[in-house]
Amino acid sequence: MSALNSWRGWLITILIAGRVAAALVIGFGPWTDEASELQGWDAERFAMIAADDRTHWADAEIEYPPGSVVIFEAVHRIGDPSTVGGPNVVGMNRSLVVLGLIADLLAVGLLWRSISTTAALAYLILGTPLLPMGYLRLDLVTATMGLAALLLLSQPSSGRDRRTFGLASLGFGSLVALGASIKLWPVLLIAAAVRFCRWSHVAYATAGGLVLAAAWLIWAAAGFNPVAQVTALRGATGWHVESTVGALVAMFTEETARLELNAFRIGSLDPLLVALGRVLIVGYIGFIIVKPASLRRLAASKEPERRSNPPATTDAAAAVLGSLAMLLGTSALLSPQFLLWLVPFAALCLAERQTRHLGLMAGGAFLLTGATLAAYGPSGVDQPVPALLLTVRNLSLFLVAAACLRHLNQRQRLVE
Repeated sequence: MSALNSWRGWLITILIAGRVAAALVIGFGPWTDEASELQGWDAERFAMIAADDRTHWADAEIEYPPGSVVIFEAVHRIGDPSTVGGPNVVGMNRSLVVLGLIADLLAVGLLWRSISTTAALAYLILGTPLLPMGYLRLDLVTATMGLAALLLLSQPSSGRDRRTFGLASLGFGSLVALGASIKLWPVLLIAAAVRFCRWSHVAYATAGGLVLAAAWLIWAAAGFNPVAQVTALRGATGWHVESTVGALVAMFTEETARLELNAFRIGSLDPLLVALGRVLIVGYIGFIIVKPASLRRLAASKEPERRSNPPATTDAAAAVLGSLAMLLGTSALLSPQFLLWLVPFAALCLAERQTRHLGLMAGGAFLLTGATLAAYGPSGVDQPVPALLLTVRNLSLFLVAAACLRHLNQRQRLVE
């Protein structure tokens, strides 16, 4: 056993070293020390937002939620002092890389200390095909916040929690609300809380989200227009070429991808298909919450195989993993870094024998994404072969969602 642990420890060390090396290359390499070399990178757009003196969302349209903008402005001044007063693209890129690396390593630590070495190793392996794209944006930050929130959610209710005035519930609610202010997807954790009857967690998260949303809209003083800007991505007109519909359009039509609002898009959005996608994700969430389950009963249930992780944690992870997979599969925008949202939850599933297939299925989607982009690049995925590969990837996301729902239903029958 000690030899096995030593082997895992060495592999974790190697994978972490690879992450540090990737961060140094894209953040501090000589090819990223001039703003002209970062033209077209996300850091350029983020720096422009931070340097804009106009009122965000009211006088200048912005496709990012308020939490993201706060981070952009907070890190904008870090870097080359000669750029102060204008877009500090180099400093923004370096700050994002460091922030992403910290969030990535924090997720490893959370899994290692709270769950197991196996879970931490699974996280590192699953996320490797998606590097280094995660260090260029804020997706790893919200993924780590979502993981921390899930770990708080899966803790069984106890007298200790009541004596501490529900700090676990408050922590969950704060992480979900703040995470959703950066990227909208952490609200899906509320559905998991509803399924597992964690009503205080639901209340804190809902209240926190409403307070932050109200503060945002009051500050912007532009009605609900800021919400429309975020949800409509400043009025993008095409399907992201890597989305389910976008890949099909690339494969079966003569359309070519175009750079629109910092993403390669193809064809024209069909309002009916967009609405259908939203109906599908809402319906899936409905299936998640339609049969509430007690975490205490899940933890006490008898199973034929010994579980290495707490059942509540694994089942909550399956609920979030399935919801995220369905969200991405039905979205009009499916940037590859969005798959990083799934990685911590897939790692929790992969580390557990009875849900290992869920983690492996998600891992296949990560690997296919990384390989396709490495071979063809973001601008070349509108060709038939990469479009076919991405279509397979997108179909696998739907399969992950279906498999997660099947697992949850089986677990429900087990405890009834």
